[in-house]
Amino acid sequence: MITKNFYSSELINHYDRQGTVNSRLFNNGLNQCDTIRTLSITFQLLIVILSLFSINSLILYFTQDQHKKLGIMKSVGASQRALYRIYIYQAVIIFVLSALFSFPIVYSIQSLIIHFSYREYFSNFMLMIEMVGMSILLYIGLFFMILFLFLKNVKESGTLHVQELLNQQNRVSFSERYKSVFKGFHSSYGKLLVKELFSNPKQFYLTVLILCFSSLTFTFTNYIQKDNLYGWEGLKSKYYLNSQEAFSFKTQQNLKVLSHQGLTFTEAEVKKLEKTPGVLYIDKTPFMEDVETLIDRKMITPSINNWIFNENSAYKTYNNKIIIPDVKYVLLNKDDWKNIEAPKKYKDLDGKAFIYNPVNKKNTNEDKILVGNTLTLVRLYKTPTGMKTSQKKLKILDVIHKPFKYRVSPSVEIKKDDFIILMDTQTAVKSGLFHGFNELEIYTKKDISHKEKMNLDKQVKSLSSTFPGSLVQNTSQLIKDDNKIYNYLKVLGMLLFFVSLILTAISVTIMIFSKYQTQKRQWGIYLSLGMSKRNIMQLVFSEIFIYVFVSMILSMLICCIGLIMLPRQYPLVFYFKYFLLSILIEISFLIIGGYIINRSLQRQSIASFLRRDE
Repeated sequence: MITKNFYSSELINHYDRQGTVNSRLFNNGLNQCDTIRTLSITFQLLIVILSLFSINSLILYFTQDQHKKLGIMKSVGASQRALYRIYIYQAVIIFVLSALFSFPIVYSIQSLIIHFSYREYFSNFMLMIEMVGMSILLYIGLFFMILFLFLKNVKESGTLHVQELLNQQNRVSFSERYKSVFKGFHSSYGKLLVKELFSNPKQFYLTVLILCFSSLTFTFTNYIQKDNLYGWEGLKSKYYLNSQEAFSFKTQQNLKVLSHQGLTFTEAEVKKLEKTPGVLYIDKTPFMEDVETLIDRKMITPSINNWIFNENSAYKTYNNKIIIPDVKYVLLNKDDWKNIEAPKKYKDLDGKAFIYNPVNKKNTNEDKILVGNTLTLVRLYKTPTGMKTSQKKLKILDVIHKPFKYRVSPSVEIKKDDFIILMDTQTAVKSGLFHGFNELEIYTKKDISHKEKMNLDKQVKSLSSTFPGSLVQNTSQLIKDDNKIYNYLKVLGMLLFFVSLILTAISVTIMIFSKYQTQKRQWGIYLSLGMSKRNIMQLVFSEIFIYVFVSMILSMLICCIGLIMLPRQYPLVFYFKYFLLSILIEISFLIIGGYIINRSLQRQSIASFLRRDE
């Protein structure tokens, strides 16, 4: 005999895509690991790219006033080769010192990320070695970038004579392209502000884009975390059990015919589990995937018609009756009926059913044609002697256009939004259409003891072990595990946000301060003519405000479009509080940078502004 192993997708393909896979069973852990790896690499690349832009900006401002120093060194006999050697030594010293400081910082931050995401401490030696190896590769790349920027500056100086280097003034140039903007302002304050903003257009655009990127990163990482954890909110069940990983069927006469009889938990097994100490309630899903609901054509109401055409493009029939598609069945014991939401109480439930239709009725009287009439449940199945059919007629007691709700306790309510046929468990058993349950959700009491927990865990695993390919999940543990990956994403997003923000704040502070330092003689003239240092600081903070304002408008536009297009669980206002928080944090960091510039300017006298460096 030849046997073949099927993966889940191959198994369903083998039966012409006719079947259902319990996706909760397959590769859950591996998929999470792959997701973590993808997220880590993505955020690392983003941080590296962002760092390269910021380092490039810092090095450019560091080297912008170097021509005069190069001229002095050349005037005392330094050759071009010696200048190259000096700058290589300078790059090596910067690289070594930064590496010595950063390795312990990187290790500490990585340990904190793991702790805050997984509530565990980082102690894996091989992972630490891998981290160090990746850091070394990154540092080598950064070293060559720093070296290239330094040597580029030396190479540019090689084409100039000593006198040209000594006389060269590093003035802030103003692009001809922006002179039309400059002319549009009549006040001297406005002209000065435009001049400062567009003296280096590339840096202006880069700063705006990085601030925009920072606020979007903060907003969307919170969006991903909150929306993916939304499904767990309010979930009270302790255990989830499923008796089989997949089932397949073929369609005959518009009815599903199972290829093999489904594996199910019997009613006796479930009753035994319900009596286990600490169990509050078990929400049971009957395995009735091959059972269809039939209704006479004349009983099709507008709301039922809407449901049918939401699921199918046309009516499907069996024995001249319409099939209502995608119906779920709920079975209740006699003691459970008092806990459901129904217009009135019923005593005689044998052979009767409720219809829960989530489609709102258009006509208040449309359900009169249903109440008191009958619907038919039918099942077509294989036997050794051929195909057989089981049918059961049920009298419709009532039609309810609300989600099905079952009140387990004052704090626990079960809600289902499907098209539901609700009936008594004994009615389903007698009909021959029901043979057991395939899904169980176990709710435990609040005051369950540790001993009762351990006993319940043992009973649940013992029951599940008798079903090959079944699933048992400790739901509370599953929620914790699921939280970990999204907490990890949030921590990475926060890290990227603050790294980008700190680097941007440093870059903006150095950029603005270096522009004012480069033009300090010009500002000294303005001060001697009556301009106050307060006016200079107004220009500094106006420039900072424009960076934030432009980035806020751009990022808000992208954020609105993204949140409108993406599926979301909360209203837009919920996400915008994170967006506004990111903007406030950006403003705070940049104000600190402006304050540092202010402290530096206040310590300088007008004479120091006007003094020429010899």
